Amino acid sequence: ASVKITGDVVIEKKLFLYDKVKENAVMDNIKSTYVSSTTGINFKEISSNTNGKGVYIRAGTEKQQYPIYYYRGAVDNNYVLFANYCWKIVRTTETGGIKLIYSGKSSTDGKSCIVQPPFKALSFNTSDNSPAYVGYKYGTVYPINSEKNPDGVLFGSDVSYSGGQYTLTNISAGNLDDTHHYSCANGLTCSVVRYYFYLLGADGGSGTGYYIELKNGEKIENALANMLDKNVTNSTIKDYIENEWYKNNMTSYSDSLEDTEWCNDRSIYQKGGWDPQGKLTTLIFGGEGRLQNGTPNLTCPRETDKLTVANGGVKYKTGLLTVDEAMLAGVNGSDDNENTYLYFPWASGIWLMSPGEAWYYVSEEDIWGSHNIDNDGVSNTLAAYPVVSLKNDSSITGGNGTEGSPYIIN
Repeated sequence: ASVKITGDVVIEKKLFLYDKVKENAVMDNIKSTYVSSTTGINFKEISSNTNGKGVYIRAGTEKQQYPIYYYRGAVDNNYVLFANYCWKIVRTTETGGIKLIYSGKSSTDGKSCIVQPPFKALSFNTSDNSPAYVGYKYGTVYPINSEKNPDGVLFGSDVSYSGGQYTLTNISAGNLDDTHHYSCANGLTCSVVRYYFYLLGADGGSGTGYYIELKNGEKIENALANMLDKNVTNSTIKDYIENEWYKNNMTSYSDSLEDTEWCNDRSIYQKGGWDPQGKLTTLIFGGEGRLQNGTPNLTCPRETDKLTVANGGVKYKTGLLTVDEAMLAGVNGSDDNENTYLYFPWASGIWLMSPGEAWYYVSEEDIWGSHNIDNDGVSNTLAAYPVVSLKNDSSITGGNGTEGSPYIIN
């Protein structure tokens, strides 16, 4: 757009995408046109004409320099053309950036979107037999083993370690139970100790017990830290998105993108059997806990899970959506929902970046069949939908945000 000042002078007035996003936004904690409750959107429920459709301001951010605006429901005005690809706007960021999810390609004339399936379906990680594998970037792998009817002679609620040997302490003679997770398999001492975290089947030792092995004086707390607090090895999906897709298609556009945080939230909501005094049941990660409670949170709980180019967490400015962003968009963990812009009918499932649970295998959150949020074993094959975040000064040359006339990034 331009404004003529005199017959000879024309000053160009930029149209910023951030300003277009916030144009008709309303608070999400009040009653409004598409929200019937006086307390605002209920994130336990899916988006609808009575539980959110449009652009909203995230309550609690409205007084910040850059309030967070997000799209929810079956909107049709959040399309963007950028880098010869079609995208959908998800939300703005804490620094005023605009987070986009891949949606297809540009038409040959560069004026409209051609909505297409993603480039590739792949596993999040090649194996699902260690909690480490919920990491977009992960630490030490402790493989999960199993034993039928683990009814050894001795189980300890703790261990001591000296001279290269573990010794069971506070012993229970007989069956594996909720307060006695350590075992030497045979006897009181061993150089490698088993830690049982899950029992599938009846209590009292029958069924199948699942365990990891510890050595060199490690206890279960050390193992959890080594698996979940370190960022050493790229996941399968991170390797693909960065070293195949982004490197080959997006590097020339990097200057237009902000170095936003990608949150691979490995915080723990429920330790279950990974607590030496906890029941032999599932470990639930933070994102799954928020999904169950309907409490999306866009602040990453742990520093170690905030991945950026600046801190070496990611190589390039790209990642995946989180379970929290999917909840804001209108998807939940129980009800099918085709009335959201994250519904992609050709996708068997869309990987999210948020860990789900760990039992005899580990899972990642995904939008299953593009209908609802589910947990899938990380070795399953689902769609990879890359996400990028435009800088807050991104301007547009036209368009109204629809599929036929998307916002075109200048």
